[in-house]
Amino acid sequence: MTKVRAPKEKGVENFGAVCSKLCALKECLKHWNKNVFGDVHSKVEKVRLLLAQVQLSNSQMPYTTEGFEEEIKAKQNLVKNLKIFK
Repeated sequence: MTKVRAPKEKGVENFGAVCSKLCALKECLKHWNKNVFGDVHSKVEKVRLLLAQVQLSNSQMPYTTEGFEEEIKAKQNLVKNLKIFK
């Protein structure tokens, strides 16, 4: 059986080195992302649950300024956490 080799093209020799550098970069970026932003999905879920609790509490009690302000703060917090995705 004859061995067939692809003709050497410019840059092909360094492909393995580039791949391993990209893999190392990927791991560094994953670590950085987790340390800078944390678990974004769980943060958003916690904020959504808090907002739902505030809205439920406000719907079961008579209207109060404090309840209204608490709901506004919860909505602002949700928007702030959702902006991370953009």
